[in-house]
Amino acid sequence: MVKMLKSIVIAVFIWFGCNPLYAQGEAEAKVKARSKFSELIDKITFSRLEIDESEKAVFRSGTDEYVEFFPATITDLKTGEVVQGLKIVTAYDLNDELGIGSLGNALLNTGKGNVRMVETGFMDVSEIEQLVYFFEQYVNPNLSIELAKKNTVIYEFKSAEIIIRLLIERESGKTKETLAVLMTNRPYYDKYFWTRSQVSKTAEVVKVLKYILAKAKTK
Repeated sequence: MVKMLKSIVIAVFIWFGCNPLYAQGEAEAKVKARSKFSELIDKITFSRLEIDESEKAVFRSGTDEYVEFFPATITDLKTGEVVQGLKIVTAYDLNDELGIGSLGNALLNTGKGNVRMVETGFMDVSEIEQLVYFFEQYVNPNLSIELAKKNTVIYEFKSAEIIIRLLIERESGKTKETLAVLMTNRPYYDKYFWTRSQVSKTAEVVKVLKYILAKAKTK
């Protein structure tokens, strides 16, 4: 009986998490945005996709949610063409948004009942160049500013598949910065990775981005 209930709960979870009509809603009915790098992945008949974990940059929140930036390389095995890009992976908790509740918690042994969402997106070289500019011109110079009372500033970068947002606001008499990384194709518009404690690590991301750009110029 317990085994059967487990199967039912897992099936319901998969349906809720994967069914586009449930997860996307009216706002998600549009065609998903695709970077040129993702289009290459789909287009090339014989390909090799390489992800370089030795050069990745990571943001990790206090609840172990994270976003990772990886250099990525796609090779057309027929022509030998090599294209550089960036893979971004985000992981965040839905806090039982799917309504599995205590029954699902007991049957699936998920601890507090949180559902971990893992999403992936890609950037091509032209988007990476713009992201470097965004970090160096708008994010890094504003990480130590003090805002006036009740003031809020939002800096946002948007590529085909990724949105990166820096929120600077006054809270409890102090200026606080929040860095958010959102997938444009995410199933839940109000859920995404964000951090306050690791905003200063943007320099590590810029290092990875410049590494990718340097590799692209040698191909």
